[in-house]
Amino acid sequence: MAINKVKTGYQVDFWFRGKRHRETYPNKQLALMADRERKLQIARGTLNIAKPERITLKEFAKGNYSEYASTHKRSFDRSDKTFINRFIEYFEDRLLSQISKRDIEEYVMHRLKDISISSVKRELVVLRNIFTKAIDWRIIKDNPVTKIRLPKYNDARIRFLTLEEKDKLLANCTDHLRPIVEVALHTGMRRGEILNLQWKDVDIENRIIHLMLTKNNERRDIPFNNRVTEILIGLKEQNQGEYVFQYKGQQCKDVKGSFGTALDKAGIKDFRFHDLRHTFASHLVMAGVDIVTVKELLGHKKLEMTMRYISLSPNVKKQAVGLLCDRFTANSDRRFLDTLGVGADSPKSVIDEKHDSSGIN
Repeated sequence: MAINKVKTGYQVDFWFRGKRHRETYPNKQLALMADRERKLQIARGTLNIAKPERITLKEFAKGNYSEYASTHKRSFDRSDKTFINRFIEYFEDRLLSQISKRDIEEYVMHRLKDISISSVKRELVVLRNIFTKAIDWRIIKDNPVTKIRLPKYNDARIRFLTLEEKDKLLANCTDHLRPIVEVALHTGMRRGEILNLQWKDVDIENRIIHLMLTKNNERRDIPFNNRVTEILIGLKEQNQGEYVFQYKGQQCKDVKGSFGTALDKAGIKDFRFHDLRHTFASHLVMAGVDIVTVKELLGHKKLEMTMRYISLSPNVKKQAVGLLCDRFTANSDRRFLDTLGVGADSPKSVIDEKHDSSGIN
């Protein structure tokens, strides 16, 4: 294979099954990526040389896109695969080039009969990525998903465990699930961050977890308490593998089934694993921790994301105006004492005498 500079960009030149093929890309980076992909596809026997306009959504999403996303997209997981299967079920054998904005709108209306706007939005993110990659590879020219505008919705969902629910959940967790749930409750870490945690990122002595790869693609240092220390020391004694959380000697990659079973046994409804993060933040706020500290612990980029929890502490506003009252009152008392010629630190008996001599009872 070769990459050549041409007037319209960079051209990937390769032979396949005795025929020469050329593909042109707008920049060198995309050409290099395509070159690597074509080499890999030829080696695996998965290369599809069909004319771009004749490639169906099913062929592209199941083939080239899934193969690319599984190695280049950190968040490509079972949910993405489920979404792809839904797209294929709905669009069947439609060509990528034939799917229009109207088709996407009809898909949205179809899905909104069964799921929420926020769930549809998550599906459209994956569908948009599929079309974007098809454009990058010069299979199509237009992305119909980018033209869709969903109704606004309130995604500030806060569902957290009460102390009683927390105890019930932990009591019904399996041996491998309980430490995962407890670490989530005590650190606010996301599921992926927990399951991908490696021992090299854990500093038990200084009680710090160094997350090198987060949702925001930024490093985050997470302090942990005595309970997490106990859990980590126990796990360290049990396994010497690369990953902190293991199941049957292998990295624990998913807890959806066991977590759902634990919830059912505990009688807890309308709760997701991510809500353990909400539980962490909610109880911090209710315990009186300031919202900026909670923001830093959660790793939120913007304070607005954390402000959703402020309403969980009904006494915060009362305490705030109470402090202001104390401040104003203290200042007024100090001025009043100054007019009497008495310092704020004078003995009470002296102040009482001044009050009496002034005729104030």
